[in-house]
Amino acid sequence: MPAVNSVINMENNNFYTTQVLGLFNVAIELKDNKYKLPLELLFSVGARINKKRRFLFVSKVLGKHIPVTNVNSLLTGALLAYTFLNEYRPPLLAPCKDTSLYSIKEDRIVDSIINCKNGKALWKELIENPISLNEKILFLAFAETATALGHSIFSCFDNASFIHTTREDIAGFDNKIVFEEEHSHATSHRVYPLNPEILKSDSPIVLVDDEISTGRTVLNIIKELDKIHKRKEYVVLSILDFRSNADIQYLKEFEKEYSLKVRFISLVSGQFKVNPASGLSDWNDVDKYLESNLDTISHSDAYNSKNLELEIKYIDIDKYFKELIYLPSVNGLGQTNHTPYLKHTGRFGISSFDNMNIIPQIHEVSKIVGDKITGERILFLGTEEFMYIPLLISSFIDKEIYYHSTTRSPIFPSQTSGYPIANRFTFNCPPNPTVANFVYNIPYGFYDELYVFFERRFDESGIDGFIKVISRLGIKKVTILYCSGKKGNSNE
Repeated sequence: MPAVNSVINMENNNFYTTQVLGLFNVAIELKDNKYKLPLELLFSVGARINKKRRFLFVSKVLGKHIPVTNVNSLLTGALLAYTFLNEYRPPLLAPCKDTSLYSIKEDRIVDSIINCKNGKALWKELIENPISLNEKILFLAFAETATALGHSIFSCFDNASFIHTTREDIAGFDNKIVFEEEHSHATSHRVYPLNPEILKSDSPIVLVDDEISTGRTVLNIIKELDKIHKRKEYVVLSILDFRSNADIQYLKEFEKEYSLKVRFISLVSGQFKVNPASGLSDWNDVDKYLESNLDTISHSDAYNSKNLELEIKYIDIDKYFKELIYLPSVNGLGQTNHTPYLKHTGRFGISSFDNMNIIPQIHEVSKIVGDKITGERILFLGTEEFMYIPLLISSFIDKEIYYHSTTRSPIFPSQTSGYPIANRFTFNCPPNPTVANFVYNIPYGFYDELYVFFERRFDESGIDGFIKVISRLGIKKVTILYCSGKKGNSNE
């Protein structure tokens, strides 16, 4: 697949600069890079039409906007798990453990991510030999981007719980938590713990996000969690931590006000500044360019001129997922979907024991799906928050598989060399047609086969727009997989 080239230029060992589409300049000063990971391996910088925040760090390892191979998404979570262990080791490790083994694993994870090799075998080894803890920890990940990241961190431990925030609207749920992500395209987060007791432990809660730019989102949820149970400390795990001095000062005032500590641990930390490029008077000029050019940027002629005969199959794999959560959701049209959720996504909370119990079913699904693959270039596509289980399925298939996901995040596309979003396809979210969805970086005709994973069935008409999009991608064989529900039994 065409590489996403770096637009990040190293001025010296700790200072990097990049210009995005000739519109704005980003300067990054590194404070810490624990494993000396190349920045161009981790992220690039993209533009978006959002006056709260006109740029975003586009991850190259999450499997959200840019496809990944070698299960690098899962390994990035594993690396964060071991980083957390090293920086928080004394109170957490079970006794009589040889801690030197952990540093050896860190080195192997870093090598696998950088060189993109041996990832699947290493991942299996890590989850089959989880880290033993002497007290239970709750990992809480932020939707939609960090659901798989948080789940992969959690999967490296044997005495933990996991839950993630969600955009889903669950009808009649009494114990939900609601908070805001201030600079996001979709600001409201919800947490639906089936067992509210998991939020009441004195052990620290570990909050997981891919990137921390201000820290306000994590502080917003801490305010809500503090109302439920007073605890002394929270930990925030992220790939990037780019908080400013003002953000760090705000944190100190927050800690004093709430009588608690919030500890940030990341793979890379530093600070950044963003300014309009020379020749532009202010941010209004940037906004005008993005707004006026979005609709005029078309895909290459190949996307519009060729109509390949598309082989599309719809497969229910619900029989492999037996543990379900029977809660109805309501979409933006007011339609109620009674199709159950999968327990093992972690949306409603799971334990390490639950997490291990899903592995035999994942092996079965991987065998079924793997046997259907006949092409060479294969794309697995997760959908919105539903990222970890499709990734896990791919990890047990002994073939090279590209992976990324649909998203609600609107990013400005450009075929400018080095820019991270080469193309963008827009469609209505199949289960919730009032919400715009996007998928990025699918070169025309590159993939032989596409496998799209939905957590549960929904009104059949909702998928029409998505099918129109994927029919333009030059992929001959498409398989849509539903993990819960039967045809004709969803919305009302």
